[in-house]
Amino acid sequence: MPSPYSHVSKTKPQRTYAGEKEGRDVVRWLNWQLFEDERIRQIRLALEEISGERSNFRQEQHRVIELLRLYHQSCIEWENLARNVDSTRLAADSNAKNSARKATAHQTLERRLRRYTFYPRFYPLGKVLSFAWEPERPDHPESYGEISAIADLAKLAEKDLLGHLKECRCGRWIWTRFSHQRFCSAKCREHDFRSSEKWKVHRRQKAREYYRLHKSGKVK
Repeated sequence: MPSPYSHVSKTKPQRTYAGEKEGRDVVRWLNWQLFEDERIRQIRLALEEISGERSNFRQEQHRVIELLRLYHQSCIEWENLARNVDSTRLAADSNAKNSARKATAHQTLERRLRRYTFYPRFYPLGKVLSFAWEPERPDHPESYGEISAIADLAKLAEKDLLGHLKECRCGRWIWTRFSHQRFCSAKCREHDFRSSEKWKVHRRQKAREYYRLHKSGKVK
């Protein structure tokens, strides 16, 4: 008897999306040691103290996280400003305040990005010329660090995909394939829903219904 044949290949490669490799590399680095156990942290600090090599990883991680938060804040302020201008022209002073808030986030972002310097590098390969931006102060060749993360963020920004890097409500960073994705897990999604005003209204309504049924004697 012939064995059943599946038209779906088990070795079929998963579909990949533009920017997914860079996005996942950045996310993996951003989440590294983010929820580190306190005992493990103390051991790691003690080992660093003994070896005399104090890691600046936390500072580097924090700088990149702040850049991403500034970027998202700048996008929100731009959208709010555009919405206000398109709908009902606010007063001049209100528009000025919105512009100032937008400029503050955007200018802070630009100012912090100036610490990273890259230069063009050409790789002549016969008749083909390869080109890449190289950091002035690169990470260690065998490690993925702050400079590598910034380089990947630049690649994502060039493809207009920087907005796909999002911070979940729990503090964990995620790479989203689709714009509607906001959470790293079903647990975080449910927790967010249960803390929303919509859920609270639903709970109050159910509590009132139960109270009426209990008072009428239909339920004990």
